[in-house]
Amino acid sequence: MLSFKERELLKSKDTLIVGRKFIININEKFVFIVPYLDADLKMLHKFKEECRVLKIEPKLRHFFMHMK
Repeated sequence: MLSFKERELLKSKDTLIVGRKFIININEKFVFIVPYLDADLKMLHKFKEECRVLKIEPKLRHFFMHMK
């Protein structure tokens, strides 16, 4: 459940980290709700570049890296 303040932040921002447990990302076609993963893990440059070209939100990239 999102607090009132978090709901208000989502109206003005596309990406929000909720309770250090979830990332909510809203774009023109989709809403992503994924577990929050620490950014301590290193991404391969090739994967990072593919994500950049596909315009994947940087905060979501670690989640997609684990799905491979």
